[in-house]
Amino acid sequence: RLEIKQSIPLLGLSHEIKSRTSSNVFTSDSPTSPHVIILFGPQGSGVRLSLLPLQFTFSRVPTDVQSSLISTLPYIGATHSSQWDVRKSTHLVTSELKATAKHIMAWACRRPTVTIHY
Repeated sequence: RLEIKQSIPLLGLSHEIKSRTSSNVFTSDSPTSPHVIILFGPQGSGVRLSLLPLQFTFSRVPTDVQSSLISTLPYIGATHSSQWDVRKSTHLVTSELKATAKHIMAWACRRPTVTIHY
């Protein structure tokens, strides 16, 4: 129970905490993944919040812009890569929306493509 205008961190933002299934695919549904269950009201309705490791893959982003973006990723518990990984990549970051191999892979994997302004 929290007082009015009081907050506590529920999940630490860390890419070091990862869970894997037997097929070596990251998942937030695994019972061992970092999670917290929040119960509401007298009936105990619950919501489970899970920590999903974020990995941003960069495509066609200028080096100076990419360096500044990479330096901010630890603040949200994210990592980065220059190569698309079907199992680990969660977002494609690009300077312009263009039909590149990485963009097509992100689309095929149903992962969001965002611009650097996002």
